Amino acid sequence: MSASSPDRPTIRFVDVDGIRLRTAVRGGGPPLLLVTGLGASLDLARPFERELTARGVQTLGFDAPGIGESTAYTLPRRMPGIAHTIEAMLDALGYDRVDVLGVSLGGVVAQQLALQAPRRVRRLVLAATGPGLGGVPGSPRVLLALATPRRYYQPNYYRRIAGRIYGGQARRDPDALLYGSPARFVERPSVRGYLGQLYAVAGWTSLP
Repeated sequence: MSASSPDRPTIRFVDVDGIRLRTAVRGGGPPLLLVTGLGASLDLARPFERELTARGVQTLGFDAPGIGESTAYTLPRRMPGIAHTIEAMLDALGYDRVDVLGVSLGGVVAQQLALQAPRRVRRLVLAATGPGLGGVPGSPRVLLALATPRRYYQPNYYRRIAGRIYGGQARRDPDALLYGSPARFVERPSVRGYLGQLYAVAGWTSLP
């Protein structure tokens, strides 16, 4: 695929698997597929994308089904179904092989994609993610906060629980994670899309 501007991503909507996905390609160089976390639209990755494209990496972002500006599945799918949709998206965008970086829930999706379609994944980077069933359970307080998309709809609630969920600098300054952008509260996940993601990850394990 041709290079796009490192400053302005090329936004494209693709119809695959009965849904419409919003995608964003930025920069040139080796393509890196960014898979964001639970409820997060591609807009939240933009500061990270700019750092990568400045270093000669082409970034490919997308809104998961029912998140941001992507439409939701008619019926929710498990992880294999989501990975199949990503394969179809890569076909539609003209990518045969990509590096993949998955964050949080995106890391689960990335693991499933690498297992299911190894020829499509050149290199895999996992960040702040887990192995699903068989791993150390998360804090009940954090899991409870993640059970609804409330942190995307209520800024004050987000600030109250950000340190608990994200740790690090968010414990001292929750607004630091916003990077001066209101994207978290503008491109919000639909309740249907958010619950669909929870359904997909429920019972998933990386043991295979």
